[in-house]
Amino acid sequence: MRILPVSGDYEPTVGQMNHYRRAVDGQQPGDPARAARIITEIARLDEPPLRLLLGSDALRIAGESAQARTAEAAEWAAVSRSADFGAERQPPLPATSAGPAGQLP
Repeated sequence: MRILPVSGDYEPTVGQMNHYRRAVDGQQPGDPARAARIITEIARLDEPPLRLLLGSDALRIAGESAQARTAEAAEWAAVSRSADFGAERQPPLPATSAGPAGQLP
């Protein structure tokens, strides 16, 4: 991977990221050539997937993220439903919320 040098002002941010990129280059689980072949094949499909995760790391991270979103949605489901017309009354907020448990104003 070719990474161009950055000016001194950007060394604390962009420069540090570049150091990281150099350190992990070639050690990542994904093979860019394989990914390119897969993308090329999928581009030829009549009905390609809207989203495609390439690589075991992407699949793992997406799965963890989906599980976290599903758990959060379930935890807040009663509050979510309480926004509908005709809903009884807002239930107490889940105790795991960032503030004190209770009612929203």
